[in-house]
Amino acid sequence: DADNAASDKTSVSAGYTSGAMAFTVASSDSTAGTSASVAVSYVVSDSLTVRADTDQAAGAEAVQSIGLTTSLNGVSIVADSNNNSTWDVSLGYTVNGVALSYANDEADAWSATASYALGGGATASAGINAEDSMYAGVSFAF
Repeated sequence: DADNAASDKTSVSAGYTSGAMAFTVASSDSTAGTSASVAVSYVVSDSLTVRADTDQAAGAEAVQSIGLTTSLNGVSIVADSNNNSTWDVSLGYTVNGVALSYANDEADAWSATASYALGGGATASAGINAEDSMYAGVSFAF
């Protein structure tokens, strides 16, 4: 991708998948500098995927991260950890049309949500987070 000469931005990306492994590489250049990222993921089984990546934004220190996604019997777990002392964990549980989720990170910025498929395109949902924000409502999709 190349923008006009006035904005001086270019980017390139490539991806390759071989069996259970997927690789991506991306780089961009702008007046702020060069940014680059490399990522790999491996599908261990139907219920487990592991991943690793390194990402360097223009003018910033590179951040390496590792993570996993797993699900079994309606329970899902997504966990990521970075070398800059950040981490994220999400838990989910789905049963009989009810979906519950909880997420947290190193700053204790947690959130909890629940939703229920009412049928006919209607879904009831509610949630709360660490900032004491709450919501409840019904959404419709036609």
